[in-house]
Amino acid sequence: MVGFLGYSRGGPFEFLVEWIIVVFISILAHEFGHALTVRAFGMSPQILIYGFGGVTSWTDEKGISPPKHIAISLAGPFAGFLFGGAVVLSKIALPDLFADHLGRQTYQDLLFVNWGWGIFNLLPVLPLDGGNVAYSIEQWVTKKRRGVITRGVSLLVAAVVGLWALSVGWMWVVFLMAIFSWNNGSALFQLLQYDRDGRVRPLLDQAQEAVKSDDGATAVQLAKEALNSARSVEMKEEAQRILLQGLILGADIEQAKKEADRLQAVYGHTSLLQALASFERNQLPRAIPVIEYSYATAPSPDLNFTFANALIIAGRLREASPLIARQPQPEYAAGAYKMLQIAAFHSSEHALSAEAGRQAFERTREPEIAYNIACAEARASHADEALAWIERAVEAGYRNIDALASDPDFEILRSRPEFEAICGRLRKM
Repeated sequence: MVGFLGYSRGGPFEFLVEWIIVVFISILAHEFGHALTVRAFGMSPQILIYGFGGVTSWTDEKGISPPKHIAISLAGPFAGFLFGGAVVLSKIALPDLFADHLGRQTYQDLLFVNWGWGIFNLLPVLPLDGGNVAYSIEQWVTKKRRGVITRGVSLLVAAVVGLWALSVGWMWVVFLMAIFSWNNGSALFQLLQYDRDGRVRPLLDQAQEAVKSDDGATAVQLAKEALNSARSVEMKEEAQRILLQGLILGADIEQAKKEADRLQAVYGHTSLLQALASFERNQLPRAIPVIEYSYATAPSPDLNFTFANALIIAGRLREASPLIARQPQPEYAAGAYKMLQIAAFHSSEHALSAEAGRQAFERTREPEIAYNIACAEARASHADEALAWIERAVEAGYRNIDALASDPDFEILRSRPEFEAICGRLRKM
C-alpha cells in the first residue's frame, strides 16, 4: 500500500525510495509513541510493521483502564506531531538541510505523513487511533465493552469522509473508508443481532449447566434449539461448542468428530480449544477420541498440549510422553512435562517422573523441577542421582531448607554426608 501510494505520485525512482523511507521512519515514530506509553504503564509492548502501517500490541489487555487506553491511543499521533515539529526546527536551524529538490520533497513528505496522517488518524473511526479513543470513552462512560455507539459513529464518519474523498479524487482515502465502513457495519450488525438473541441466552445457560451436570443428552437438545434460533455469530458459535461437548458426554463420538470438523471450519481452531477447555477436569478424558482425531487432522501446539493433558488426567502416562516429545513449542512442552512429572510420581512411576522432569528442566530451569526429580530418584533408590539433582535444584535457586530436611522422600539420603553438607550450606544462605 505504501509503495503504491509513492508510485502513484510519479516522478523519479529516487523519489519513490525517499517516500518509502519517510513513511517507514514516520510509522516507527508513531508506534514508538504507543510503545513507550505502554511501557510507562508497566507492560511489554510489541511493534509490528506491515503494508498498511503498523500496530503496537501488549499483554494484560483486560488490566488497562479506559483512561490509560486513551493515553496509549493518543501517544502515537502526538509522537508524529512532535517528530514533524522536530523536522521544522531542523530546517530552521540548518537551512541547507532540505535545500535541493529531493530535500524539499523529503521535507514536505515528512510533514504530510506526520502531521497530515496524524490528523487523519484522529478521526473517530475504528480501527484508527481516534476510533480507539472514542471506544475507550464509551467504555468509560457506559461501563460496557461492546462499543455499539462507537461502531455506529465509525460507520457514519467513514461514509461521510469516503464520499468527500471521492468528490476530490483522493481514491486511497475512498479505499480505506470503504474498508472501514464495511468492517464497522458488519460489526454493528453482529452486535445488534446479539441483542436480538436475548431469548437464546437462557437456553445456552441451561445447556452449560447440563454439561457441568454430565447430562450430555440435555445439553445436545438445548444446544440444537439455541443453534436454530440464534442470529448472531457469537451465539451460534457458543451453541456449536456446547453441542460438541454434549455429544462427547453422550458418547456419540462419530457425530462429535463431525461437529469438531464443522466447528473448526466455520469458527476456527481456537473455538475447538475453547470447547475442550470448558470441560471439567474429570470430563476431559472422555474427549480423547475427538482430540486424537482432530490432532491427526490438523496438528497444532495448543491441541498437542490439550491432548497430552487429557492423557495425563486419564492416567495414560506412557502415551503422553511421546506425544509431548512432538510438541514444537518449548514453553508448552515444559508445562506438559511438568504435569507428567507430577502425575507419574503420584502413580509411583518414578523412572517416568524423573525422565519427564529432566525434559522439563532442559526447557525451563525451575528449581522445583530439579527438586522433584531428586524426589523421584530417591524413591527409585538412586541415591547418587538424587543427590546430584538436589545440587542442581540449589544451583537453580532452591532455598527451602525446612522442606528438604524433613521430606520423607529423602529417607535413604539422611545418612549420607553429602546430604548433610547440602543442608548445612542452605542453612547458611
